[in-house]
Amino acid sequence: MKDVIDKLNQYKSIILFAVMILGFGAWLMSIESNASDAKKKVDSIEQTYKSIEKIAEQVQANQQALADLVNCMENGGGDLIDTLAGIAHSFTQIPLSNGQRKPVVAVVGEIFMRDNPFCSGFLVDRLEKFGAETFIAPFSEWISYSTIRYTRDSRWKGDMKGVIKSRIQSYAQDLTAKNLYKAVHGLYDDTREISVKEMLNSCGNYIHRHYDGDPALNLGTSVILAQTGISGIANILPFTCMPGTVVSAVARDFKKDHGDLPYISIPYDGQEDTAIELRLQAFMHQAREYAKKHGLDKLESQPVKAGS
Repeated sequence: MKDVIDKLNQYKSIILFAVMILGFGAWLMSIESNASDAKKKVDSIEQTYKSIEKIAEQVQANQQALADLVNCMENGGGDLIDTLAGIAHSFTQIPLSNGQRKPVVAVVGEIFMRDNPFCSGFLVDRLEKFGAETFIAPFSEWISYSTIRYTRDSRWKGDMKGVIKSRIQSYAQDLTAKNLYKAVHGLYDDTREISVKEMLNSCGNYIHRHYDGDPALNLGTSVILAQTGISGIANILPFTCMPGTVVSAVARDFKKDHGDLPYISIPYDGQEDTAIELRLQAFMHQAREYAKKHGLDKLESQPVKAGS
């Protein structure tokens, strides 16, 4: 008996390893068994694995793009245009997941909140989790808007020196932006690129163009995007923010004027609120129904540039 115990002690590590392998295998089999019970949601286990591989490809592309961009800027940014072109091309190589297009939701609102996931309670991630394809206007619009206000205020004050300086500043900004956009032209859908001047020219039915701050840009953007095949608008604003509240106040009129386009305003104060999840789910249901009703759920359905 003692000899048997000694032998078992000698092979104890091997036995433990074998047990771990068997346990891990059983765990995998359990996962596959549970996944098989959900065949109504996925066609097969292989399809699930392929979906995971596609997500991994997207994550890898994101990480590589960020690394390339950081490396470019750390080395002076001399090859920024070539770097951007390479990044854009790499993203076009990611395969589409299926034959249907997700409802496109435009995220508008306070500039820092919509561009900072922590400030918005990860609104974009939540919308995408519920099945949205999101569109967010670039932060650069605020830079252009600041220059336009600089020109306007200089004129009001009779400051011709300020007018000249603002014009030079505007020219330099436009030239830089043009060169950067040239690097990615044709590699992404630019039908929803809107200039600040277009925004200010389109907001008049809801707010005066000279109202300083986000509302004019927010509403002008919404008016134009509503004509480009989107299926909903999510407006993010700081809790008790007056400009954001002004936009929310005219949202009903905006929705009525644009064929009951799904619209939701999310005031956020940094606190978790389970009601937000429920509201977003209801909103996404409306967006999907709107997309189906207007034939916007097909990949071949391309957005139409406003005014074309």
